[in-house]
Formats: sequence, C-alpha cells, structure tokens
Amino acid sequence: MDKFYGITTAVICFLLVTPFEKATEVAVGEEKIATVISGVIDTGVLGAGGIFPALIVAILSISVFAWLDHKNLTIKLPDTVPPNVMKPFLAMVPMGATVLLFMGVRLLFQLTPYGTLSQCISTLITKPFLNLSNNIWVFMFLMFIAQVLWFFGLHGTNLILTPIWQPAALVAMAMNLEAYNSGLALPFLMTAAFRVYTNHCKLSEIVALCVLGKSQRAKAMKKTILVPAIFNIHEPFVFGLPAVMNPTIFIPWILSEPLQAGLAYFLMKITGAIPIYDVPWTTPPFIKQLIATNFNPWAVVITFATFAFGFLLWMPFIKMLDNQFLKEEAENQ
Repeated sequence: MDKFYGITTAVICFLLVTPFEKATEVAVGEEKIATVISGVIDTGVLGAGGIFPALIVAILSISVFAWLDHKNLTIKLPDTVPPNVMKPFLAMVPMGATVLLFMGVRLLFQLTPYGTLSQCISTLITKPFLNLSNNIWVFMFLMFIAQVLWFFGLHGTNLILTPIWQPAALVAMAMNLEAYNSGLALPFLMTAAFRVYTNHCKLSEIVALCVLGKSQRAKAMKKTILVPAIFNIHEPFVFGLPAVMNPTIFIPWILSEPLQAGLAYFLMKITGAIPIYDVPWTTPPFIKQLIATNFNPWAVVITFATFAFGFLLWMPFIKMLDNQFLKEEAENQ
C-alpha cells in the first residue's frame, strides 16, 4: 500500500476528532460576552498543545489502517487495471473504515465530560507530563540515574533524559515560545531549553583536571579533552580518563551534575533568565546561554556560577586521582 494513503488517513482522522469551534469573548459596547464560534479550528489545537493528540491519533489511525490492509480488506480489481488506478481502490476500504471508526470516537467523546478527544488527552496525558517536566526534583533524579548509567559505560542521557523527560519538555518549550512571541508571561520554567544550563556541566571536572593535574597522564590528556569539551563533546574525557568504572570519582560523578542543575534552576528562578530556545548542543558555553535567553546577561552569571560550583566540588577528587597517577608513574620509573 502506498504510504501516501496512510498519511492522508491520519490527517483526516486528526481533523475528525478536532473541535471545529472556539470559546472566546466578544465585545458588545463596554461589555464582554462569552460565546462560542462554530466552523473554525482553534489554532491552539494545531500548536504546542496539540502535539500529544496528533501523535496519538496518527499512531492509532495508521495502525488500524495497516491492520485492515494486511487483512486484505480491499476492493479486488483485475491485474490488467493500471497501478495508478488500482491504488486508490485498494486504499478505499481501509481508509473508509478507519475514518468511520474515528468519527465514532468523536461522537462518543461528545457524550463525556471532556467533550473532545483532544481535551481528554490534554487533561489525562499532556498536563501531567508537563507538570513532571516542569519539576526540578524530577529532572535532578533523572540526571542522577543517567549519571549512574554513564558510570557503567551506558549513554544515560539517551537512555533516561531523552525518552522520559524530553518529549514533554519539548511541548513545554513550544508553549513558552508561543507565549513569548505573543508578549505573554512564560507558563513554564523547566523546558527542553533548560538543558543549556546543564549541557556543559562536565566542563567543570575537565578544567579541574587540566588546571590541577601535575602528572604526565593529566598533562597528556589536557591536549585532547579541553577543546572538544568547549563544544560539549565529553567522550575523550569520559572514556579516555577513564571516568567509566572509576571508583575514585564515583561520588562527584553521580552528584555533581544533579546539584549543578539544582543551582542553575534556583538562580534562574530568582533572576528570570529563563531559556526560551534550545540552542544547538555544540555551541560553546556563555554564547549558548545568551542566545537561549535572548541575551539576558544573568545567563552568563548562572553559567559561571554552576561551572565554579562544579569545579570546587571536583577539586579534592581530581587531586586524589592525580596523586594516584603520580604514584603509578613513580612506580613505573
């Protein structure tokens, strides 16, 4: 079956469950009267607030369409019929049945307190997920788990933060962008853009090793780890030191970044330097935070404060690790 028909079915089903009305206020003289305008699509449904309903409807509608197609519930035509004529007929039954199913879903939800499928998903899924993504304690806990996985050589960021926290955080960021462009107050403090304050946390320990390291091993590593770290590439340090499975630095490794995130959140809350946009991850520090906050100077202060905090936390452990290197080098001479 041509993919075009599956995509078309998903779009039709999404429009079917989308309310064609908008509640608003109309000015009559000096008074404002609440009314409902029919025959229009609320642009909010097509914006950030409609991401989760669109995803769910697309997945379900295409799954139903594909299931019906695999069951060969199609109109049979002779092999002599040209393919460009046959394809629409093959898609007619699966598409029609899927559309009728979602028409029934729309009618069923009109009988519920939610009124529409979009409102139901927003109440039961979108808002709870947004509340979780907007909670600094949830973010710090997820960072802690991610760092534990990193310690064992697993990509904790991609295994924990990206699949669990990032989807809802991206929706929150889109809502913040809409509010910012409309001149309204930002509805969320924690969005996907908040990670501009945490992406360079590992720079603290890398700089600490480069500044405090006196061993030949530390001096050799300095040549390969510092420049990539400025562009948020930490693998030379993580696997070259190695930080993986290194018991000497286990404590700061799992605690430093969650604590730095907590400090960044506290300073962001009191200064109002809220990141609006998630800048590309390879952007160097200070520049990245300035762009993300629309050049709020407090972003530089927050970035430096979190870096300094991490540097101080790592200092005794880096010295301990460097002493081990010095001892090993003395024994090998």
